[in-house]
Amino acid sequence: MAGKVKPIEQEPKMKNNKASLIPAKRKSVKTMMFRSILRSLMDSLCNIKISNANKKNMLKETTSILTRKIFAGLNDTNERVAARNRIVQQLHR
Repeated sequence: MAGKVKPIEQEPKMKNNKASLIPAKRKSVKTMMFRSILRSLMDSLCNIKISNANKKNMLKETTSILTRKIFAGLNDTNERVAARNRIVQQLHR
């Protein structure tokens, strides 16, 4: 009997925000794939240090083209805007 551990009973936590009342939408595989691409793109942007202004502008242009193509696959407008804003913030650091 000493070796057995009783499972802890957990009470269901009540959330006061309205978002919890709305059932969570299931993400499609396509959206999840694009999110992972965006995440890896942003990670690589964070690691790039460019001193030359022309090269930095070229990088920004290339990134915007890439992200536009990626955003074409995202359905949610808010998701697109949030992802674009994060990338712009990374570039302007």
